[in-house]
Amino acid sequence: MKGFGENNNYKKIKKRSDNPSIEEIINYAINFQLKGNFEEANKCYKYCIDNGIKDPRVFCNYGLVLLKLGDLKNAKLMMEKSIKISPNDTLSYNNLSGILQELGKYNEAEVILNKSLEIDKKNPITYSNLGTVLIYQGKLDRAESILKKSVSLNPNEGNSYLSLGVVMRLLGKTKEAVEYTNKAIDIQPNNDAAYCNLGDLFRIS
Repeated sequence: MKGFGENNNYKKIKKRSDNPSIEEIINYAINFQLKGNFEEANKCYKYCIDNGIKDPRVFCNYGLVLLKLGDLKNAKLMMEKSIKISPNDTLSYNNLSGILQELGKYNEAEVILNKSLEIDKKNPITYSNLGTVLIYQGKLDRAESILKKSVSLNPNEGNSYLSLGVVMRLLGKTKEAVEYTNKAIDIQPNNDAAYCNLGDLFRIS
């Protein structure tokens, strides 16, 4: 089987099955990815694509692996292919928006997230991601509205409360910023960014 290379992980796969199916290889890739072994996941996903697999999971997950490996150009390409195969998959739209943000393309990220909302108007994660993009664009009033929509759909969307804290701080509303940031910490007590933001707020208050 080409594409894996003669390494220990490949030998383990051969022991499990002399001729693993594509579905098995996808599962190997997902397991490697979940364990943070992105190099091996990369080989598995590439093998699938080189063999003509058109499964949107492969392109979506491969895009995330490439993002972790710092290959933003091809990460973007893989996510776009995932959307082409499965145009109603809002997860791929959200992932693509994250890649576009890493590339500094906030206007494009906003367009992608608005397309995602056309597909599913009740996805709190999409609203949360859109709020973040709007903050980077300086569209604070709209960001506030969008983020409040996110938490109305899911009161446990910690990232949205964190972003609302950022919006309030930028608008000079320190009291509200502290309240939203504390709410984020209540939901995600291990969120380092929330504690960092709270420290900044106490310094300026």
